[in-house]
Amino acid sequence: MKLKEALEALIRYLALVALSDYLQEGAFEIKVNTHIQDKIGRPLTSGAWLELLREVVRAFITHKKTPSLAGFVPLLSTRTDKLQPTQFLRQIEALIAWRNDVVHPVEQRDPDVQKTYGEFEKLLTDLHFLSNYDLVVPLDTVKGAPNTICAVMVCMGTTFELKKNCCVEIPASLAKEVELELSPVLLDPTGQKVLMALYPLCLHESDPEELYNYLSSTWKNNHPSSLTFWSQPTSNSRLANSAGRTADL
Repeated sequence: MKLKEALEALIRYLALVALSDYLQEGAFEIKVNTHIQDKIGRPLTSGAWLELLREVVRAFITHKKTPSLAGFVPLLSTRTDKLQPTQFLRQIEALIAWRNDVVHPVEQRDPDVQKTYGEFEKLLTDLHFLSNYDLVVPLDTVKGAPNTICAVMVCMGTTFELKKNCCVEIPASLAKEVELELSPVLLDPTGQKVLMALYPLCLHESDPEELYNYLSSTWKNNHPSSLTFWSQPTSNSRLANSAGRTADL
């Protein structure tokens, strides 16, 4: 079941990063907004998460916009003028089908976990570009300079690392999105500037039963201004929600 959970976490993380970027770009595609509105109030399956990811990337391609993480387009599409599925996307779809067979078997059969694990492991090489963007939670800013972060919790790999005496710029356009100790952000490849605020992620002291359930959203003129996802409530959980957004909690 660990492989199933790893697959689900991977798909949902990719979708949340893409959605965060899309929201910060102004939610510019009405078809995607309608799709979000139709899907978001229901429990999201792995397939639905992948569909959100695919359609957001399609919108960036159609509108000739470059995502903040430029690697998203070649990850999912072999073309830059329209979405043409890559092997990565097709393999993710196949793994979701495997996951569904394991969770909801039509007939009793022994899943070939070792083979599937090998297929999943191969996908990770295509995600190397993500390592260029540190995921951190800002903890403190320079006294008298609120747009300069001086301490962060780095959330990369399997551990957390407290990093002090750093110097990370918060662009004016993102100043309202970043709240100390709460807002997870991605840094640009230099590690010296906030690239994107995420909408949102959860930081847990204990493992949640479920990752990223839909909780609430706010809309203005059929455009989503916030999307909030949350796990099964636990007594030791803290929500990392994006500051400046009007999510109802």
